[in-house]
Amino acid sequence: MNYRASQKVLLIFCLLTLVAVVAYVATQIQIFFILTVAFFLAGFVQGLIFYRCPKCKRQLLRHGRKVPEKCPHCGKEL
Repeated sequence: MNYRASQKVLLIFCLLTLVAVVAYVATQIQIFFILTVAFFLAGFVQGLIFYRCPKCKRQLLRHGRKVPEKCPHCGKEL
């Protein structure tokens, strides 16, 4: 999986996590809490594994920043 597809999957997991949180708060059904944790962990792990520079293979995840135009490590255009 390339970093662009990984970014989309990460966004989907974030949205699923948000929906599960809202469902849990609204209903207090335990399965929604378990789904919240599962979606969060799945998105986080796939981001760590696949959201990497195609050239140097280092992480592109950065807190509080949007998607970089260049790799912050090797400078390759993304």
